[in-house]
Amino acid sequence: MWQGHRIYGWVGLLIAGVVVGHGLLGAQNPPQNPYAGNAEAAKEGYQIFQKMGCPGCHGAGGGGGMGWSLIDCVWRFGWDDATLFRLIKGQIPEQTMPRGFGDVLTDDQVWKIIAWVRTINHCEENVIGTPTAATTAPNPEAEAQEQEKACRLVAINQNMIRQTLQAFPDYASTYVILYRDDVTKPVQSLEDPALSKLRVGVNADTPVVDLLKKAGASNVVTYSLSEGPMGQIVTDVLDRKIDVAVVWAPLAGFFIWQSDTEHRLTAVPLAAVLTAPTPLHSAEASSTPYVQRCQQFLHGILESYGVVPAQVLTAGSNSR
Repeated sequence: MWQGHRIYGWVGLLIAGVVVGHGLLGAQNPPQNPYAGNAEAAKEGYQIFQKMGCPGCHGAGGGGGMGWSLIDCVWRFGWDDATLFRLIKGQIPEQTMPRGFGDVLTDDQVWKIIAWVRTINHCEENVIGTPTAATTAPNPEAEAQEQEKACRLVAINQNMIRQTLQAFPDYASTYVILYRDDVTKPVQSLEDPALSKLRVGVNADTPVVDLLKKAGASNVVTYSLSEGPMGQIVTDVLDRKIDVAVVWAPLAGFFIWQSDTEHRLTAVPLAAVLTAPTPLHSAEASSTPYVQRCQQFLHGILESYGVVPAQVLTAGSNSR
């Protein structure tokens, strides 16, 4: 009997451990925040919170916005320090919060952020659930601002950028010709004879590489999507290191937004339905809210440059 009670006792402890950590921490003692109650560390934590663009989702004071509030008592996975640590590090499979923070934040920095969160959240108990959606009327200008905030969040590292560009709605089959109209004469297609005399940039692992060869472009500069900055090709057009770039539209949209602040670039869509770059090809659309919002924002960027999806262009030409 005693042995049976001992077994049941251990099972009870195990269940209790799972409940406390909401299925995430197990029965072992969870790690403790070394900066708990440290006011100086909490101050540093807030500075890191600001620097990493966290207010874009959680609000400047943690009151929420596009993302969850940090000051109420509703937490999706649990509010203990160990769970928050795993969440910020991107270690919870079901999380929608960007995982990229785990690549750029040290453990020390994460604990300091949590120390700051404890200064604004004074809940004595945790409610696992979903916060109530805001009931305010739609505001297009405010929504555009939130969409751009989402893109600033994505821009933190290249893994997050890749996630946003993969399975990009509407423009996944579209490529654009980019050039500075104050430097280069208009280039309207890959059949343009002017291409043979220009320095043309193109990303490797795209169908455009072969198309440029067939078009007779001889001075071609190839850019990797696996190594180095993904937006270098756009930057080099702006800096006149190349005359023209043929770029996948979602990639062009993201780095036009980042780099072409003076709207010096012209974007001409190719009237051809082409496959996405191999490193960025994905058939599965993201369900992550901040990714979807950034994609919506980039849609607007491409539209503002007059970029029409390839399938629309080709449908128009086929109907004539």
